[in-house]
Amino acid sequence: MIRKATPADVEALVNLSIEDLEIDAYEGLLVSKRKVRNCVVECVSSPSNFSYVSENNGEIDGGLGAVVFPMMFYERSSAQIVMWYSKGGDGIKLLTEFMSWVKGRKIIKEVQYTGERNGNERILNFLEKRHGFKRDVPFLYRV
Repeated sequence: MIRKATPADVEALVNLSIEDLEIDAYEGLLVSKRKVRNCVVECVSSPSNFSYVSENNGEIDGGLGAVVFPMMFYERSSAQIVMWYSKGGDGIKLLTEFMSWVKGRKIIKEVQYTGERNGNERILNFLEKRHGFKRDVPFLYRV
């Protein structure tokens, strides 16, 4: 079942987020549980952000959270997916719910998803073909 996250889901979402971050961890960087918790609480508690969970047999086994923020220099906003992870197979359902939510908010001009550095090509292709995501912006980083 896909549903809106509630404050009761915060601990499960923190644990899922940390598990997700550790799958493709950056060498030499430690995940901050405090920062993850702050982000999860912000997604769950702010009406301008998005936070949904997948629940199966009473257990939270997936989630998608996005933070909405003003675009620099422009009148519209951007939604950045900060967590998208599902152990129970509801990942596409979570994304579909999110994209439907985005379409209902005219203020949101763009959606950003950085995904994992070693992202699943099948998922990346799905995002491009089904939801119009583009990979044409170079992303540079230095560790």
